[in-house]
Amino acid sequence: MQMVSDANGRTGNGGRLSRRVSAGLVLAALVLCAVLVFIPAVSVCATEPISEAAGQDAKPRVVHVDASGAARLIAEGKVVVLDIRTPGEFAAGHFGGATNIDFHARDFADRLAVLDRNQTYLLHCASGRRSRESLTTFEKLDFKAVVHLDGGIRAWKSAGHPVELTPAGDGRAGDLSLRGAQVR
Repeated sequence: MQMVSDANGRTGNGGRLSRRVSAGLVLAALVLCAVLVFIPAVSVCATEPISEAAGQDAKPRVVHVDASGAARLIAEGKVVVLDIRTPGEFAAGHFGGATNIDFHARDFADRLAVLDRNQTYLLHCASGRRSRESLTTFEKLDFKAVVHLDGGIRAWKSAGHPVELTPAGDGRAGDLSLRGAQVR
């Protein structure tokens, strides 16, 4: 290795070492950038919904929406609304065309089991707690798509969306036979 003196009398290797160090730092920076770009891409891919081609063990695709997102889906006729509050709560105010299946009823899972599992359901309760808890039941029953209304009917009302009242004794609360496949 040739030693060279600069104008100040310092000796060195002609800049070869500093170029190697600089090249090493640049390479390390490029590797770090590549890692920072690659890791988020892997995480995004890992959270994508499982395709139907994955087979029978695929979990349902669950999408969380706010009140305006739910209103849009209902207006487009893309969901069937399931209200999992008690019949008394349902009668006091519910979405038009909603089906009531009481989360606390002993036959809750049995009542869900008769529904078309390929349909997309908009699920809600009063605040979102019961409907979040019920997602495991939808998973166990192999439902394909569930839309969860975050904040429940309280968020719906707070956003200014309308609710319907059920007159006592009209048989609508929980009567699946009176509901169409699509919410209009």
